[in-house]
Amino acid sequence: MRLIEFSDHTGTGNVRIETTAGTFDTFLTLYRDPFNAASPTTNDIEADDDGGVGSLSKIVRSLNGGNNYVAVVTSFYNGVTGNYTLQIEGDVRSGHQGSGVPEPSTAVLAIPALAAIYFRSRK
Repeated sequence: MRLIEFSDHTGTGNVRIETTAGTFDTFLTLYRDPFNAASPTTNDIEADDDGGVGSLSKIVRSLNGGNNYVAVVTSFYNGVTGNYTLQIEGDVRSGHQGSGVPEPSTAVLAIPALAAIYFRSRK
């Protein structure tokens, strides 16, 4: 799992967060800071499995200006790793890559996130 912290500079327009050139099925979750690997559904805003090209992930949304956010990339399948590129585009301040984050079970991340997407889409 890899996380990138960034902040929304002005809060105008959409931010696009996308995995590209991946060699495995990525799963992307966007959090309002802070991110806690021990409680992966706390502060989650949106999650995506295959919204990008093929089995890659993409989130496009408007963010509130002046807030800090964390993008977390993991594999959809537990224990699978590979190479990928994470792109964040929009009016955001530079972020930094987090380190030393424990690996949560993908199922713990995926099931609540997919349920949240399902219930949000039913509204």
